[in-house]
Parts: sequence; C-alpha cells; structure tokens
Amino acid sequence: MSSHPNSLANLPPGQFRKGESGNPGGRPKIAAVREALRAVHDRINPETGKSGAEELAEAIHKQAVAGNIWAARLAVEIVEGLPKSKTTTTVSLAESTSQTTGAAKRLYQKLITIQQRHEQLVTSTENSPEHVGSASARLRERLEHKGG
Repeated sequence: MSSHPNSLANLPPGQFRKGESGNPGGRPKIAAVREALRAVHDRINPETGKSGAEELAEAIHKQAVAGNIWAARLAVEIVEGLPKSKTTTTVSLAESTSQTTGAAKRLYQKLITIQQRHEQLVTSTENSPEHVGSASARLRERLEHKGG
C-alpha cells in the first residue's frame, strides 16, 4: 500500500469498477430541489405563524444588521436587484499595431476637423440658424458620401 492516504492503491478492491458510475442516480435535478425549497418556504411554522420565506428574510436581515457584509449584500441584491454590469474598453494607441494606430489617428483627425467646422458654423456671425442647419446637412452628406 502507498504511504499517501488518498492513493488509489489504498482503495478496497472492487470498490470502483471500470465502466460503472460511482453515482448511478446522477446529480439531483434542480427542479426537484427547487420544488422542495419552495415547499419549505411556503410552509407555515406553527410556533411563529410565519412562512419559511418570512423567517429566512428575517434571518438575512438580522445578520445584515449585525454587520455580516455577505448577508447585507444578499439583502440588497434581493430587494434592489443585481446591478447592471458596465463594460469599459480602453484602447491604448501605444500598445496597438501600427495599422490600427494609423486608422485611429485618421479617425481622430476626422473628428477634430468635424468639431472645428462645427465651431466655425456656430460662431460665425453671418450664419443664420437656417444656414447652420443646411451647412450641417451638407457636411453630413459629404461624410456619408466618403463612407465615414
């Protein structure tokens, strides 16, 4: 026998046969567990007159108020819902490829040009609101025609 207690050599012969599952019933079905838990939650405790769900809520609340951060988080998530995840993507021009960097620089230059043109249109004293609108429309058409 091996010196390590968890060694396969220490298993009694025939305990695990090749081709036979050690858990023939498989993992319990979640639906059965869910139904059983719902039954417990719905059951009224004759001593307190409260349902299992009410008792559980009180226990979570009591733990949260006592300073259990996990219980507090669970209570907030149940009451307020899970927070929406926010995905942020940061692109570093220094770490990108030269081709990507070139495309990013060209796009950045286009944005600067558009912003400058917009500022010229807005600050120009000769432009009426109608003229600014038509100039913006012409700029938009030019950009769409160039494909970007």
